[in-house]
Amino acid sequence: MAGWKLGVLTSMNLCLVVGLAVDYVVHLAQGYQLSLCSDRKGRLRDTLEHVGISILSGATTTLGASVFMMFSKIQFYVQFGIFIFSVVGFSMVFSLGFFSTVLGIIGPENSTGSIVALFRRWFTARRDNDLDCYTCDGKGYITSSSQMQVTTQNGSGSSTLSIPRPRIYTVEMQGNGSAITNGIPNGKY
Repeated sequence: MAGWKLGVLTSMNLCLVVGLAVDYVVHLAQGYQLSLCSDRKGRLRDTLEHVGISILSGATTTLGASVFMMFSKIQFYVQFGIFIFSVVGFSMVFSLGFFSTVLGIIGPENSTGSIVALFRRWFTARRDNDLDCYTCDGKGYITSSSQMQVTTQNGSGSSTLSIPRPRIYTVEMQGNGSAITNGIPNGKY
């Protein structure tokens, strides 16, 4: 290790390296996961546009600061400058070069690998064939069992559609002219 002894300060440098080494990859992964696009190319483009420029800027300033530390007369600052320059340089090349390429080739698409999608699938009653609905008692969807089959006849044959069952509202008129809908005054439901 260039004749350096493993002391307290060198050990501290090695502890800092762990956080610096994964920082840029974690930011890219989060940007990829939070992208609103569903395909790999779109998600990678969003990630590099929004997070990639920040990573490049941060790495450039950190590399510049570490260059000045390498020319110090104090041995600890020289070691620290070399550690920072090496780690940030390799991390930048790995994250913007290798990791972003891997995301573009085999990165998850749609909700693949999402813990939220997994939670919804395993712990809610919603299934793949359920439809989104705004009149579903606050669930956000209606189950396929709450649909009804409607068959239409025309000159060339018949077709069957599966549509949501209509929600039935009860309206009670009060003596003062106000209405109660589903037990809620003033017709708000």
